[in-house]
Amino acid sequence: MLVVAFDVNGMLTPISSSWLFAHLMLGSKQQAKKNFDLYTEGHITYGERIYRELSLWTGLPVVTFNKILSHLLWRSGIEESVKVRQKHRGYTLFIAVSGGFSFVGERAVRGLRFNNYKMAILKIYNGFLTGYVERYIDLNGKREALIEYIKKRLSDRKTKLVCIGDSINDVEMFKLCNFSTAFCFNKKLYRYSKYIDIFLHTCNIKNLAESLGEVITMLTNK
Repeated sequence: MLVVAFDVNGMLTPISSSWLFAHLMLGSKQQAKKNFDLYTEGHITYGERIYRELSLWTGLPVVTFNKILSHLLWRSGIEESVKVRQKHRGYTLFIAVSGGFSFVGERAVRGLRFNNYKMAILKIYNGFLTGYVERYIDLNGKREALIEYIKKRLSDRKTKLVCIGDSINDVEMFKLCNFSTAFCFNKKLYRYSKYIDIFLHTCNIKNLAESLGEVITMLTNK
């Protein structure tokens, strides 16, 4: 079995952060920046930052939150990745692994034919956000999230991993994978070139889809 793990924010979408997008749409950007500064200065943990940000949306109807996130569009040409998914569906799983919201992951499953996602799941009560989270991916926690998924879902199968990301937050995930691709990436990733097999100097999904198709064929024929 071959698992292809995609980062989402800045990768499948042109927006680098679904959290920032939600803050912009809900008018909570300034408070979110204060929380970010507290975190980067070491005054609060990443988990505390998550709690503080979610508390800004306590009582918001889930319907409203979902509607906001529905404006977070996929990159142009995303249908090319769907074609690759369909072509190799018998032996390949597509997984979204991101610190973004599970609502976006659900869209990837429904619209892009992804098999699953590991993303932040917000606690909901009677149709409203509670300000708490059931699960979130730590800043550099995509590797652990992917390992957890494989252990739970594919423990009895020999699995090869392909990882696609765009930022330093993806490096730990890259280290785990048999083949890693940097797509539409932050140039700081050049420092970690020993963990990256291909640097795609483009943000065009069609180019990514073509490269991914070749990688899948190569790994499945080994």
